[in-house]
Amino acid sequence: MLDLKTATNVVIKNLPNGTIQCSVEYKDMYLFQVFGDDPGEEEVDPFYSVNKETGEFKEFSILTDGDIGEVVSLFKNVTRR
Repeated sequence: MLDLKTATNVVIKNLPNGTIQCSVEYKDMYLFQVFGDDPGEEEVDPFYSVNKETGEFKEFSILTDGDIGEVVSLFKNVTRR
């Protein structure tokens, strides 16, 4: 099982030019909000997941890959701190 530090390193490896804004735990994943500096990325969905068991990294859509209300609430709670 991956810890948050290891999952963060997976994100950095896959998005070396990205800036991680925050992360949350959701089901069997760590979700990350990551913004890039590259032109044209302003319209890209900024969410990515790392599976806690396998370390698989992939894009995450809050609209189709999870419960939008729960995911938005998790990120709001983190950004309020």
